[in-house]
Amino acid sequence: MSGYLILSRLFFGALFVAGACSDPVALPAPGAGSFDFSGCGSLVESSAGGIYTYFKAGTPEPLVVASRSADGFISWSKSLPSLFGSCEAAVGGSGNLLFATTDSLYSLNAQNGAIRWRFRTGNYVQIATSSTGMVFLSRSAFLPDTAAVVYALSGNDGSVIWSRTVYTPGAIGLFVDDARSALYAVRGKGAIAMDLATGNVKWETTQGLDYGAVAAIAADGSLVVAKSNTAPGASSIHGPYTGAIESFGTDGALRWRVPLDLRPPDGSPVIDDAGTVYLAAGFEVFPQYGAAVYAFSVATGGLKWKHEFLRIHSDIAVDADRTVYVIAQAAADSAYQLYGLRDGAIVSAVMPVAADYPVTMTIHSNKLLYYKTPSKIGFIPSAGASPNAAWPVGRHDAKRSAHR
Repeated sequence: MSGYLILSRLFFGALFVAGACSDPVALPAPGAGSFDFSGCGSLVESSAGGIYTYFKAGTPEPLVVASRSADGFISWSKSLPSLFGSCEAAVGGSGNLLFATTDSLYSLNAQNGAIRWRFRTGNYVQIATSSTGMVFLSRSAFLPDTAAVVYALSGNDGSVIWSRTVYTPGAIGLFVDDARSALYAVRGKGAIAMDLATGNVKWETTQGLDYGAVAAIAADGSLVVAKSNTAPGASSIHGPYTGAIESFGTDGALRWRVPLDLRPPDGSPVIDDAGTVYLAAGFEVFPQYGAAVYAFSVATGGLKWKHEFLRIHSDIAVDADRTVYVIAQAAADSAYQLYGLRDGAIVSAVMPVAADYPVTMTIHSNKLLYYKTPSKIGFIPSAGASPNAAWPVGRHDAKRSAHR
């Protein structure tokens, strides 16, 4: 696949949103664009301000890791000896690239893609890193009462520092708070806080979930968790769903809980530099139940604002101007657009590159907001992520470290 830039005039247009706000809708600034991308994969920021992606080129070709300039041109690529990826990638504390497949975690040299080490997992994994250079991964279990394993690895050679078995259904999301030496494992039946150095359990919640949960770490060290539950009387794992957003203190005590009548998405909550946590609920996969972006107080859980959509097509990100970005459909007769929300009102709207699902977003240090679909990666200028934001994008930052 050759990376190339498609000028913004080919796919961006100013779109008026009738009745959405009284002010004119902002136009995308010069510098917007997109490039082709095929398949499942993550987009992470390089040390030079470019990006890394990986993708499956097509059966039976292997996974391909690519280093790109900010606008998508490939500088080098590397094939991995695996056929399927788990869509997880990150940049480690040592600067090495971390890419997960369905059977292994690879550490690559960031300059040329050479494989430094490989850790065989045998199952789907999620990744988090520490500023000390440690790498954490979860090998998930998908059946009740089966073992999922959390590993702590050396970032230098992939050797196991410690491991812990957790019995839980579903995937386990990992989140690191370096300041408090805590690793949070958010799972299908609660959350566990472990010591980074030893894996010893600090606290554990057992509040039941029957679908899943996603999380973010606030500036005060509290863990904010958004979760889904099957609605009462529902017999199918496909819904309908309700949900909730909760906050746990550094001692594991429940600080507050807000029930939701919509299903939270797979993307995590995001937290700005002013103590506000944002959450999108009602993903495209369940369009019949409506959708909304919420803003809550991190301290109390109080609702600050709510903006409703017909469907939401992406996770969300918040920039230094406290603009929350989401790809959504406002009404049945309108197109999907990339909206910017501030204080609950629409301040910008542009046409996204593609309407395929799902879409993930991140804000890089070059102040470009990237949004990735299974076929395109688009970008527009933004105010950039605030250096004081607790959790501005999913997985915390553009390097997808899942730590703060």
